Amino acid sequence: MPEPPVTVPYARPVTELVDQVWRPGRWARAGAWALGGVGGLVALAGLAAAVGGEVRTGLVTAAVFGLFPVVAWRWGTHPQLAATDDGVEARNPLRTALVPWADVERCVPSSLGLVIERREGTGRPVVAWAVQKPNVARWLGRRTRADEVAAALEAQAAARAGRR
Repeated sequence: MPEPPVTVPYARPVTELVDQVWRPGRWARAGAWALGGVGGLVALAGLAAAVGGEVRTGLVTAAVFGLFPVVAWRWGTHPQLAATDDGVEARNPLRTALVPWADVERCVPSSLGLVIERREGTGRPVVAWAVQKPNVARWLGRRTRADEVAAALEAQAAARAGRR
């Protein structure tokens, strides 16, 4: 007989959690695309200036601001946090880490991202940039999406540990 799903306030039942993905919020993604778009336009303006005679200034401007769309994509839209059958996968701009369910001790929302603390002796904590809790929400004691995700992941880890 299957076990009943473990539920957490503000979250879906744990049985529905596997293969769920969280990305940066809508406003964070919009800001990243806006920054990338503006940087791209300034880079084009720099190229136009280089063609128009201001070669050094135009090329430097194009090179610097031409990186904005890449950086905005990589840092603003690439991060994700995924709950899979194998564990919690944190994809950050420069590194991807998988924390097996058996190693998840607890999840703590912070302004830098969701900190996935591991059981003693299994490695350093992993920070998932995709889910962040604003400092203002922490100061005011408000519950945010980061709290919901942390609670859901902890419940999933506890449920899987109880089955073993």
